[in-house]
Amino acid sequence: MFVSVVGRRVVALTSLLVPAIAYADWSQTCPLAPEFSAAQLVTPAFSTDIPIPDGASEIRADEAEVVKDGVSVFSGYVEFIDPQTGLLTETLRYDRENAEVRFEDGGTLYMDEISWIGESGSYRMNEGVIELHDGQYLTDDGGRGRAEHYTKYQNENLSILKRVDFTTCGGPRPAWRIGARELKLDYPDDTGTAYHAVVESWGVPVFYFPYISFPLSDARKTGFLTPTLRESNDAGFDLHIPFYWNMAPNYDGLFNVRTITARGGAFGAELRYLQPDRSGQASLDFEVAPSDPLYDNKTRGIYHLKLNQAFDWQRARIAIDYNQVSDENYLEDFGTNLGITATRFLNRNADLSLAGNRWSANLITRNYQTVDETLAPASRPYRILPQLNVFTGSGGNNTLSTGLATQFSRFARENTLSGSRVHVAPQVFYPLRGAGYFVIPRLKLNATTYWLNDIGTLPDAQPTRVLPTTSVDAGLIAERRFTAFDTNLMQTLEPRVFYLYTPYKNQDDIPVFDSGLYDFTFQNLFLDNRFSGNDRIGDANQVTLALTSRLLNRDNGSEKLRVSFGQVVYFRDREVTLRPGGAVADNTLSESIGEVAAQIAEGWRARTTVQYDTNAQQLDKFVADLSYRPRRDNPGGEVFNVAYRQRRTTAELIEQTDLSFRLPLYWGWSSIGRFSYSLQDDRTLDLFGGLEYEHCCFGVRIGGRRFLRNAEGEYDNAIFAQIHLKGLAGFGTANESFLQGLIPGYRSPF
Repeated sequence: MFVSVVGRRVVALTSLLVPAIAYADWSQTCPLAPEFSAAQLVTPAFSTDIPIPDGASEIRADEAEVVKDGVSVFSGYVEFIDPQTGLLTETLRYDRENAEVRFEDGGTLYMDEISWIGESGSYRMNEGVIELHDGQYLTDDGGRGRAEHYTKYQNENLSILKRVDFTTCGGPRPAWRIGARELKLDYPDDTGTAYHAVVESWGVPVFYFPYISFPLSDARKTGFLTPTLRESNDAGFDLHIPFYWNMAPNYDGLFNVRTITARGGAFGAELRYLQPDRSGQASLDFEVAPSDPLYDNKTRGIYHLKLNQAFDWQRARIAIDYNQVSDENYLEDFGTNLGITATRFLNRNADLSLAGNRWSANLITRNYQTVDETLAPASRPYRILPQLNVFTGSGGNNTLSTGLATQFSRFARENTLSGSRVHVAPQVFYPLRGAGYFVIPRLKLNATTYWLNDIGTLPDAQPTRVLPTTSVDAGLIAERRFTAFDTNLMQTLEPRVFYLYTPYKNQDDIPVFDSGLYDFTFQNLFLDNRFSGNDRIGDANQVTLALTSRLLNRDNGSEKLRVSFGQVVYFRDREVTLRPGGAVADNTLSESIGEVAAQIAEGWRARTTVQYDTNAQQLDKFVADLSYRPRRDNPGGEVFNVAYRQRRTTAELIEQTDLSFRLPLYWGWSSIGRFSYSLQDDRTLDLFGGLEYEHCCFGVRIGGRRFLRNAEGEYDNAIFAQIHLKGLAGFGTANESFLQGLIPGYRSPF
């Protein structure tokens, strides 16, 4: 122990390295009460910031009465310093024999995770035990409160507070405060335990917990989570009580008890595992309603298994996605939006993939459960049981390259045509690439054979098709560098030509298992087959002409503007159709398609897609959207999305608008909302509106929603409320993922 008795405010040789709490960003928390500021808890007034060595201690004082083997008394302006603590007081007693310091006339103590101002206290240095009485404290994350007794066991890194309260709010009557008879903070175990805890709001008791356990960090911990409550006009009140079980570092489970006013009880669980290197993850979740009074007291439920696992051998990976529901109305009765309630099929898929040097293979199955049993068998998709894909290739840029794609598929469907298909597609190509240009000539052969069952009116049970495809893909990339508005920019001009030839072959005797027409987009202008799958190989003698221009920021590489335009010129009619008897396409020009994407200002982006039919002189597709996203460091900022979508099909014109936003108002209030409307049906698809209030120590959300619940046009209405106590927890509904689904770009401010 080094003792320095000097005049007031001298600069000493050694002193405390002030803990990090003293320099926390208090601007992000509620204002401190006057007694905290006066006690210098935020900016301690030590005489120097030079650290002292480990194992050493130091006392500085205006006056001292030093007793060699007894109790020494230091008075005036007293500083006690060691590597873990710092104390400011007016009177300090030092018991040399017992290695103990005590203060009784008030003092301020600084530790790594807490700062304290209290009436009295002691520090037994050999035992590493600090005891404080009748004081107030600040934590390093902005929490504050009072306690009658505080004990810190430094060797065990354990703290016990008695008759304690905690809040992140300011003022004598905080918006919320939690008080407990005893609070135990076990830092090695990362566990906090409170006994007989009461949550108050503006001095009024709201909740009582005889026992509650919580983590001291972001780590997972077993225990009950915050209940959620939802209300709708169909089901009434819907209460969820979740329990989280942290079984192991990479295994956990979430169990949920659900009480629904109109439908009785339900229970469910979600079990997960995640490997540390993220090479594997799996989840099994289910929900069961044992007796639904609105469904003849039948047991109803749903479960979902999802697995994604990688292996070291040959870069292998397996993926499983399996779903099962008890009845066709379950999703409508227990779902919460049209995307869930209008589901007609549930996937049951499995994939196994392997990869080596210049080869890859995958084995897949595609099965499903039909939710809508009114669909005729012929209108349901085929099951793929299984499909094997193998690809191998060789070569590279500026050299002759080869590739071979092989596929075997087995298709099945109840009471209809089924069978197997083998498709082999060898190809040879020569990719010429240089500075500012590319030319890729390609020759490909499509050979397909079927083995069919229940062929019906088809003429052959083993049809075969062999068709060659040739193509040349060429493009230029020209650049122009310039400076405008003090910004270094680069403009590109990228013309591209794609010629495609495939001879015609009648394919009406071949069934359609998994083929369909690709959507007409700018990217799809350069495909070598206008049909997906391998049941149809489209005849073609055509050239695609396209032009893209970009405006890039040379300093950071960001794209400020992109304009693309493309069209296909046909040299012959397209006679291959998806179904026998389909109309032959005889137009010489395809629809024109143009895309524009622009960053019009910081945070603002606009995008437009136009698809125009020059033959029919009509607009077939038009999409325009404008969005604003806040900076990453401002999660509670403005969010704005507006979109208009029009698409013409053979049956109808689909026309919809969508508006969503988060707009700050005044005094901490913000508005949130979404409005989705079908113009052709003249009806609302989804209407949501609410308010958020952010205080320095809590946040509140309230709102309501009306959404289309099924394809028959029935609506559901719901209300929600959520309260988040900063530094403690949140409870209610409308979590962040729910709002992100409604408002793209939304990030919760609390």
